[in-house]
Amino acid sequence: MNQKKFKTRDEWKKLILNLSDQAFQELCYDILRGNNFQNIKPRGKGADGGRDIEAESVQKLGKETITQKIWFQCKRYDETPLNYKAFSTEVIKAQNEGIDRYVVMSNKDMTSDTKTEIEKWNKSNKCQVSDWTGTIFIDMLWELPNICKTYFLDEEVPPLVDSSAPQTIIQQSANLGERFGVEFHLQVKKETNINNPNELADILKDALIGLKDVDINIKALIYQKISMFFFSLERVEDALMFLNKSLEITPKNQEALLTKGYILEKIDQLNESTFCYDEILELNSRSKLALNNKAHNFRRKGELEPALKFVELALEIDPEFVVAIQTKADILKALGKSDEALTFLDSKNGALKSSLVLQQLKVSIYIDLLDLKKAFELNGELLKQNPNDINAINDQGVIYEKNSKYQNKDKYLQLALGCFEKTISTSKNFSLGWSNKTVVYLDAGQINQAEEIIEAAHIFFPKHPYVLNKKGAVLLACNRPKEALKYFDKALSLNYQEEFLVDRASAYLAMSQWNQALEDADRILKMNPKNSDAWLVKAKASIPLREPSKAKIYEKKAKECQKKPRSLLED
Repeated sequence: MNQKKFKTRDEWKKLILNLSDQAFQELCYDILRGNNFQNIKPRGKGADGGRDIEAESVQKLGKETITQKIWFQCKRYDETPLNYKAFSTEVIKAQNEGIDRYVVMSNKDMTSDTKTEIEKWNKSNKCQVSDWTGTIFIDMLWELPNICKTYFLDEEVPPLVDSSAPQTIIQQSANLGERFGVEFHLQVKKETNINNPNELADILKDALIGLKDVDINIKALIYQKISMFFFSLERVEDALMFLNKSLEITPKNQEALLTKGYILEKIDQLNESTFCYDEILELNSRSKLALNNKAHNFRRKGELEPALKFVELALEIDPEFVVAIQTKADILKALGKSDEALTFLDSKNGALKSSLVLQQLKVSIYIDLLDLKKAFELNGELLKQNPNDINAINDQGVIYEKNSKYQNKDKYLQLALGCFEKTISTSKNFSLGWSNKTVVYLDAGQINQAEEIIEAAHIFFPKHPYVLNKKGAVLLACNRPKEALKYFDKALSLNYQEEFLVDRASAYLAMSQWNQALEDADRILKMNPKNSDAWLVKAKASIPLREPSKAKIYEKKAKECQKKPRSLLED
């Protein structure tokens, strides 16, 4: 399969340029907090008219505690070169006021002449100037995946290290060490294959474990930051090992716990991930990141009521916290409260207008409500803005597929199929395109074609919950419920969805396991009492259990709760 495509660092520099002045300032604050700086506060107006920051760095060398006073200039730049004149006056002022370090933070790279001027200054002056601009600034952002997602909800957090260009590991690790005044001694031997990322990673690992004569808190911070290097290279054990070493030194480091929770969630260790967030909340009950991430984990496990409680606590702290807005709307939708989710999203109009992810979530809510015309109209607006948006193309296919159940089945299934095939041709690693293509063939009764598609998809995406569920659905359609059950179980262990649980209940019915089917139906109805499919499962299970009166009641409830389209494409 194709490797997932992420935006380049240059594209991220432009994304940062689109932030407001206030948002960029807050981003810089959060990056400094994530690097354990203390007493962070604004420093009046800088010479360039921007708000600058002052903070302190505290290190312990033996029994001596050394506190450095630092000024940070934080500035977004477009095409204007970032040259030395832009901050030289402030550097002199910092020197005169006894500041130990002056740091330039920007989305824009410094010119080579500027770097030369900094080198000249640093050779003869006590106040040292540091370059945290351009690529270095982007790396610092990507080292903090939770912060990255907070400011850029529409973007996936890219890997910190590009495994296809392993030589960059050397320069990036050098940049990391330089930020903290530490030099890594990488023993790159003649026989080392510098094109092999794992060989370079092994060398870096040895150098880090062997760090000596370094402030213990700085060592903890370096270990925390380097974890995302190893995670990017799919060396999860090493990533967690360095985080654990960091936490052994500084067990109350909330940023390290956030990163550990993030990595554990990504590898589907949800309970362990949640434990990290619980540790943070013991230290800081108002951590909106920990509350939201805990809610997200509960959502994945299908514990929807607790999930809603935690995300609402996050929103009490910050009502405009965009990640939590997404989490809450998604939980409400999963609870069968799509109308409430829609009202909630509309109440967050500012966030909704600025976030493609939230707009696409609104499309999916319209689809869930079977308000297909509104879904189509909103999704059409998104496609006008970007005709190649793979998620919008997929959503268009889903709208067609849903509409096929009520109007012109053959016509709309064919249109849906065209959309899903387009998503796959655009990106072969778009797993939803494969699973949704399977749905079309199942709807059309073309079981052989559905089986062929899902078999290929399962090879490529062996742990994707929707692919696993559709593989189970195909096996169930082939009268192989026992085999199907394994895939429904796997899908549900990765991400709770009502449809997965309905499908598993159907497998239990096919296996004559009536009580298990009832248990699944009751679990659904506890969270969403209006799920027609779950009532129908109860009706079917009650008949062989010799409860015909209950079966009739459940059949009636199924009919009452059956969704009726609010609008169709040909109304």
